[in-house]
Amino acid sequence: MKVFRHPKYYEEMRKRAKREQALERKRASERALQETVPHNDIEEANRRAGGPTSNKQGSEQASDQASDEDASKQR
Repeated sequence: MKVFRHPKYYEEMRKRAKREQALERKRASERALQETVPHNDIEEANRRAGGPTSNKQGSEQASDQASDEDASKQR
């Protein structure tokens, strides 16, 4: 038995499918980029471009700077 569906139902289904396909393509391209480019190169490129870097690295640099400042104050 065929169930009647409003034409907007099919329009929404097409929109949802397009969004899911676009999201999957984006994820696939990100995975491919991560597999081909070493992680260090990505972080270096982000630093040069002023983009985000990993929080771990930033917190280590901040703690290193703080310890350097403490050491210079003690001298």
